[in-house]
Amino acid sequence: MDTWYYAKRCFLSLIENLAKQILCIPDKLFIDMLNFLDEADKYGKNITTQILDSHSNEETAEKCTVSSEARLLKKMLLKIKDNYLGEIEKIN
Repeated sequence: MDTWYYAKRCFLSLIENLAKQILCIPDKLFIDMLNFLDEADKYGKNITTQILDSHSNEETAEKCTVSSEARLLKKMLLKIKDNYLGEIEKIN
């Protein structure tokens, strides 16, 4: 759980900088990041990211897994990539 926490923070920082167009990454790195998130989604289904108490319901437990957070990060990356490609097409 701790390793995912720190990896997630790095992804979020990178996503923020990509969204602000401070950074530009090569396509190979982008593909590697998507592959990493796919693997995290695949193997993180049973790994919780928060300590759940007895009052937590099943829906909350499903949203608090490495798998669900990896899918969310992947969605953010793909959205940024689409926006970036859309801006390039407007220029051309």
